[in-house]
This record gives sequence, structure tokens and C-alpha cells, in this order.
Amino acid sequence: MRWILVDKILEVDPGNSAIGLRSFSRSELFFMDHFPGFPIVPGVLQVEMIAQVGGKCIRAANPSILTVLSSVKSSRFLKNIVPG
Repeated sequence: MRWILVDKILEVDPGNSAIGLRSFSRSELFFMDHFPGFPIVPGVLQVEMIAQVGGKCIRAANPSILTVLSSVKSSRFLKNIVPG
């Protein structure tokens, strides 16, 4: 199964930075359980979206590199991502 969580890459500075976009609708299946009455995007999906955009940034600089997220030592989310 392939999970592509980024709708569009808006900007890429190869090897330095990238900006991606994802729009979430209320019909996403994970919103049914996370959390009932207060739907937010799970942190694990947020980390995966960051990894996917970062991977595109790295591959823009060097297309022969295969990018893989191997670990996350720490993370902190400053705002909730909600549908819409």
C-alpha cells in the first residue's frame, strides 16, 4: 500500500527547503476515531507528511538518492491540524 499524504509541492529549493500542501476533508477515515467531536490529524501522519516533503527536497538536489525516514528522536506540534 502506498500512502501519499501531500497533495502538492508548492516550492522547492533543492537540498535546502520545500513547502508542501495537504487539504483534509472531514470525510477522512481517521477523523472518526481521532478524536470524536474534536477531529485532528494524528501526529504520526504529520511526521510522515514532513518526511515526504523533505524527501522530495533531497531528491530534487540528487535524484539518485533513495530517501527513507529511519527515526524521529523528538517532535513537538505547535498547533492542531483540523479538517478544512
